[in-house]
Amino acid sequence: MLRYRIISGIIGIALVLSLLRWGRVPFFALISLVIVLGLNEFYRMVRRNGLRPNMVLGTVVGFSFSLAALLRGEKGLELALIIALVIFFFWYLLVLGKSQATLNCSYTAFGSLYVGFLLSYLILIRDLENDWLLVVLILIATWVSDSAAYVIGKLFGRTKMAPQLSPGKTWEGALAALILTPLASAGFVYASELSVLSRIVLGLIISTAAQIGDLVESGIKRDMGVKDTGWLIPGHGGILDRFDSLIFSGFASYYFLKLVL
Repeated sequence: MLRYRIISGIIGIALVLSLLRWGRVPFFALISLVIVLGLNEFYRMVRRNGLRPNMVLGTVVGFSFSLAALLRGEKGLELALIIALVIFFFWYLLVLGKSQATLNCSYTAFGSLYVGFLLSYLILIRDLENDWLLVVLILIATWVSDSAAYVIGKLFGRTKMAPQLSPGKTWEGALAALILTPLASAGFVYASELSVLSRIVLGLIISTAAQIGDLVESGIKRDMGVKDTGWLIPGHGGILDRFDSLIFSGFASYYFLKLVL
């Protein structure tokens, strides 16, 4: 299992870096694919619990967020969010009175916002200062945070952080992530537009957001009664199992970078 995890991780990193360096449109295509596959996993989890979210509507709206981010940037993404909310409320009125209408509409909207809207911020970051290396910094810092929390938690963890959501997560692992991630971020000298202090603060923000994202996904899986969201990535599980931390760390990083750049 560890061998498959390492191999799939190396392939994934090489693919992401290649498309990042290639340009805006290839990276948009990658993020859009992740959104569509992630939404497919999310809605399938929900459907296994007897609900009937509108998978087509939710996926189309989720994809529209990434497209809006590519074509019109932050303002386009904000406009897409407003339009999406209007569409969801209108659809809710159409299906009101049917079995579990409120739950089905809520899960449909939640999925497209959780996966599609939040992941689209990576496209916005790619365009900041026209520097793809900022995305690389966020990817590395998120990976360091996840790895530090997991390894230190396994070796030295004693105090459970949220046993009702994820029994394996510990405060010792979380603290290690909060210490090591800013150090890794500070050492990323290729992000020359950021001062060392800014990279340290960014590392703290990324680690905090990544751990929140991990807990949120753990809560969703616990609520849905599944261990993994899917099987697509060998050794990792599903798309959401691999991108859960990045969903939140990318979103949080964007607004900090907007502030300091």
